[in-house]
Amino acid sequence: MPIAPANIWVSGALPYQSSESSQLLFLRRALGTGRIMLQKLAGAKNGVDPIVERVRQLGYNPARVEGGCGSNETCEAILVTGLLHTIEDWSSAKSAIEEAVPLFTVYMSGIESIEAYLAENGDRELAGQLVARGAIEQALRSAITNATAKPENLSIDGSKAWRMLLWREIVARDLANTAWLKSVVASEGWPTRSKVGKEAAHAAWLLVQHADRDPAFQIRVLHMMEDLVPLEEVDPQDFAFLYDRVIGELKGKQRYGTQMVCSSGRFVPQDVEDPEGLARRREQVGLPPLSEQLARFASRTC
Repeated sequence: MPIAPANIWVSGALPYQSSESSQLLFLRRALGTGRIMLQKLAGAKNGVDPIVERVRQLGYNPARVEGGCGSNETCEAILVTGLLHTIEDWSSAKSAIEEAVPLFTVYMSGIESIEAYLAENGDRELAGQLVARGAIEQALRSAITNATAKPENLSIDGSKAWRMLLWREIVARDLANTAWLKSVVASEGWPTRSKVGKEAAHAAWLLVQHADRDPAFQIRVLHMMEDLVPLEEVDPQDFAFLYDRVIGELKGKQRYGTQMVCSSGRFVPQDVEDPEGLARRREQVGLPPLSEQLARFASRTC
């Protein structure tokens, strides 16, 4: 079976039911919610329209729903992706979702097919599982990166909807991967190079790098990796990236200059401690000059 998306709609998602329409089943998979949960969350009763009630709860004018927004599934997609935070007009948000869904469906069908195949035929060893999980989450993030420059055949608003739909899937897998990796670390310790090989060890770092919803786990792993760097059991570059992601979030400044933030529509480095010593620190862990990193982000918008 494919990896099930985590419960990412407020208090959770309902189980999948094969008897539902394919459109609702798709949205339940893609967004982790459905009409029944929406009605529960909105407290729908006595004929109250759950869509209108949810719009009101989010602080929007229910009049935006006047004239309808297509199927309830489309309305739900607009709400749970938070699309109205970037597309203020309900009609435009509806059009954006409807434009993005076909491309998203095709892309996710490919991802889910890979997941299903790996679940049935994949390597049962820890190394194989790490590599597979890392590859899938990178495939989703790559789609986000490419979409930043407006996917082919999608309007600007359609691209926004595409990215938000993808982020729902990314969040689901990040949560599932974090829970899985925590259980691995608890039982076997950190997956080092000597245990699982360089590729799988790097994949393990990738999963913890994106475990942002569990910073306590990230800090615990950071301390583990710090002790393993001198033993060459982890890649010092991986350690540098995790250090900047975790400590930079806590202190507001990073050490190695690996983390980029959005400023005026462009990616720039997050503030760095001791800027004069940055080049030396990057060289110590094997990172290229900062100028090369900036060049890779020069054409990307945010």
